[in-house]
Amino acid sequence: MITLKPSITPASRKTAVELLAAHLRDGNETITIPRDDIEALYKYFLPTPPKRAKTAAQWVAKAVADKNDPREYLRYVYSDGEFLVATNGYHIHWIKSNDYPAGYYCPKSLERVDCDAKYPDWKRASQGTDTPEDLASYSLEDLPLHTKDYGKKTYCYRVLKSKDGEDVGVDSRYLDAAINGDKTVQLSIGGPKDIIKGVNEFGNFVAMPFRI
Repeated sequence: MITLKPSITPASRKTAVELLAAHLRDGNETITIPRDDIEALYKYFLPTPPKRAKTAAQWVAKAVADKNDPREYLRYVYSDGEFLVATNGYHIHWIKSNDYPAGYYCPKSLERVDCDAKYPDWKRASQGTDTPEDLASYSLEDLPLHTKDYGKKTYCYRVLKSKDGEDVGVDSRYLDAAINGDKTVQLSIGGPKDIIKGVNEFGNFVAMPFRI
């Protein structure tokens, strides 16, 4: 198994060309490239994950934080040996799996990442790992899509009804990532301050709602 270094960032297109060209100019039939340069090239050539996950691990990886998030450990998929999980602090995806030894994994390649940070207590944030008993099926057509401007950015969210009849919002990006291209979703919606829990073909998820 490959173990990747967090300190090695993907090469830019320009750097990738320069690295390869430099070794080709040597004219040797056998080329020796430093290990860190190989990793930078490897990360550059990693394909973009599919919009619709084809495996359960790919689906989990859809919940990682983006590359600019200062919390490095949230930019990776994490395994505790029993569950494979990812979160950016606002939504969580997890599956039960013992295919991945405890540690961190690259969300694109699912190769091991050398990171020793402590992962947050996601089981507490998700209020347990069990599937809710009060799941109900919702069609996306029944969950109105709205937009809201925050400064120079525009956010899209869907409106759901809490069990108390109040409108609550959920970021459409998180709901879209969770349902993975399906037109319906299984959700458990509590009160306006409760987390939204759900399941799909791969595993369980949580999304944090907000008052409208």
